[in-house]
Amino acid sequence: MKTGAKYIAEERNRQISEEGYDAEHDANTSVNHLIAAGVSYGMAAIEGKEEDMTASESAAWWPWQTDTYKPKGTLQNLIRAGALYAAAIDRYLTEHPEEREEPELQYAIEEPEPENEQSDTNPEE
Repeated sequence: MKTGAKYIAEERNRQISEEGYDAEHDANTSVNHLIAAGVSYGMAAIEGKEEDMTASESAAWWPWQTDTYKPKGTLQNLIRAGALYAAAIDRYLTEHPEEREEPELQYAIEEPEPENEQSDTNPEE
């Protein structure tokens, strides 16, 4: 089963490989714009609409041209928001490398271990 972190990592990789939104591109974008774009998709997930949202509250947060704002369903909007936050974090860490603590951040992309199912009955009873 995919985790939310896995979906977000896949979307961020897609943004880089298919859209060209890599670190070099993002160097020309402010951290605040990336955060606002994430907020926009997060709000679209709350609004839960899939029709034209250019006049919605979520679109008001979109920092770029409205024709580039393309919200989808709730899950896809959450994934896009997460990927934009990941881009914002990468951009922020580029500006503030002293705050990078890579070993502590690695947990986010690991798959969770399956839980052991325990019976409600005690075999010793």
